[in-house]
Amino acid sequence: MAEIDVMIKVLSPIHLSSGQADVTVDAEIIHDEFGFPYFPAKRFKGLLYESALEILEMFELSGLDTKNLSTIEEIFHRHSSSNVQLIVPNFFIMTAKEYQKFCAEWKYLLTTYPEIFTAADVLNTYTSIRYQTKLEEGVAADGSLHNMRVLDAGTKFFGRMTLINDDKKILNLLALAIKNLSSAGMKRNRGFGMIECTAKIDNKPTDELVKKILREGDLYAQAKNFPKDAVAAGAVVREQLDRHDGNASGNKRLNNSRNTGNAVRQSKKNRRRGSR
Repeated sequence: MAEIDVMIKVLSPIHLSSGQADVTVDAEIIHDEFGFPYFPAKRFKGLLYESALEILEMFELSGLDTKNLSTIEEIFHRHSSSNVQLIVPNFFIMTAKEYQKFCAEWKYLLTTYPEIFTAADVLNTYTSIRYQTKLEEGVAADGSLHNMRVLDAGTKFFGRMTLINDDKKILNLLALAIKNLSSAGMKRNRGFGMIECTAKIDNKPTDELVKKILREGDLYAQAKNFPKDAVAAGAVVREQLDRHDGNASGNKRLNNSRNTGNAVRQSKKNRRRGSR
């Protein structure tokens, strides 16, 4: 069994929708009874699945060997069974133990001094309201004004995932998938929802593990010669290598790395069409 501590840092305002609204907010974010926002377990696990899928597609399009990575089904088993179990919790603004203690203290304040402390005040501390409208010939369309609550940039979420029946290949893929996560929530094409994830496996940072995986087989040298239809995958591999190697050139985050998944999938579709 392995324990994976994950920290999610919000880099730009993010909307994790609760699917609810009220008279003042058209689109509310998910939060607990005390007003503290959190990152739902099911949503994070879905993002992790998509990120792992991107990683495997990048390796495939780049002609890189995946022998040291497990399969998607082995971890997430959406279409088959597996003895591997990945337990993902909700992610809170502090560690689980700290959060439980904090909630107990806050519950006391809310019940003892309800005229002073409210859940709405807590929520407003971490969030802001964004407004938008639809323009028609340069004029706001009637009834088009609406708003949504967003979680402010700089917020951090913490959680500990548990992996039962783990092995090296599974941990390798999860480490890469976590590192590859870069966006979540709604309106990502408008600059919202940019995130950065870091992790520790059994209290050991995964940065060295990611570097080792990408270095195996001299991937940096291979990345320089990727075929044209694997440009997106090659760029991401080079980016990851540069970020983990102080001697590598171009130690900058690529502007289009947020759209890697779509670019890779489109490239894969084009290859399939060309082979028909």
